[in-house]
Amino acid sequence: MTNRTRLSFAAFLWLLCILPAALPAVEMTLASRQIYTGTRLPSAFVENSQLEKRDHLLQSLNRFSFRTDLREQTFRFEYELSTSLFSNTSQMWGGSWAASERVRPMKKFKTDTVFLNSSKTLVNGQIERLEMAFSFSKYDVQMGRQPISLGTSHYVSVCDVLAPFHPGYLDGSFKPGVDAIRIRTQAGLSGEIELIFVAAAKDADNSIIARFRDTYSGFDIESATGRFRQRNFASISFEGEKRRYNIWGEMALFERLSDEPHFGGFSRRFAGSWIIGAERSSGNKWRHGMAIMHQDFGAREVSQLSEVAATLPFRQGWAFMSGSDYLVANSSREMNPLTSLNLNIIGNLKDRSSFIQPVIDISTGNESDLSIFGWLNTGKKPDNINGVLKQNSEFGSHAVGIGLIYRRYFGN
Repeated sequence: MTNRTRLSFAAFLWLLCILPAALPAVEMTLASRQIYTGTRLPSAFVENSQLEKRDHLLQSLNRFSFRTDLREQTFRFEYELSTSLFSNTSQMWGGSWAASERVRPMKKFKTDTVFLNSSKTLVNGQIERLEMAFSFSKYDVQMGRQPISLGTSHYVSVCDVLAPFHPGYLDGSFKPGVDAIRIRTQAGLSGEIELIFVAAAKDADNSIIARFRDTYSGFDIESATGRFRQRNFASISFEGEKRRYNIWGEMALFERLSDEPHFGGFSRRFAGSWIIGAERSSGNKWRHGMAIMHQDFGAREVSQLSEVAATLPFRQGWAFMSGSDYLVANSSREMNPLTSLNLNIIGNLKDRSSFIQPVIDISTGNESDLSIFGWLNTGKKPDNINGVLKQNSEFGSHAVGIGLIYRRYFGN
């Protein structure tokens, strides 16, 4: 541990001790999440490489939160300390559907500190929220690092482009924050209009988004338009109930950058993405849902999958699946008042591979719960031909594994 790292850690401990005494009426909480994942890679990734076939990860995520109200202002501060222990140096390579993977959101200011980084151990800390909220006249303002979600917040999203969760990501207790200013005001009797400014590490990637939300005939509608990561976009999302069906959907139109490869779609200048789904209870405490998804950015042929994964939408972390067309299905059942079962399936309609995620959620107390999950796949496995990897399907090339997440919350 370097002298600079020691000073950073000491400063954090000092802040942790002095902040509650300096602010009146402080609400303090601690969220502790313990995560274990065990992963097995396809054999083709192990042949002629330094990767191990099996990998294990034990991760501890501890988030300290403070909130205080001063007159007409609210302050929030959250700091997360992460400790990860790996069984080998691959560090979950290929386990991209595990609960421990995180998408790095846009942050203007560097607030993370690495306390220890070795081949099998990583200890780091990050300020995930540092926000002030207040009102003036008819406007509500939020300034600082904060979580922002766009769209319907379902299992798979095409509109949530600022700091999205990966499909299959189960540790969704806290969303990563982005550095932003949000200004909201009422529009009509029940609507709301909002202007969002998000600052990125590179000024060229800064975002400005206008969002409108309202309810029409029982449906919650959200529309957004603006610019993020140097491209213009517009989106619309909806969700509501009709004849005992919960119907939801998201549609987005993105400007293509001039140097991006074109794999298909209605235009060389714009790319469309959409997902439409419905859910309904079928009795005996079962609930089922199904959705269809399409993205112009995705591959139409298996041979294009690796090329798609190298494009900006996927490298920047706001697009995840490499194909163009998918079927998304979900079934859930309340087994008893303390236990529920979920089964999530994503199928690539082009190469007929699928990702399968069973989850059992157990309430272990008023402020604690346990999730037991796995991720499986179907589809043609990759081949290693003289040291060259050939991908034969999208999900057939993914790792499989099992995992546990234990969450515990403490507060005053």
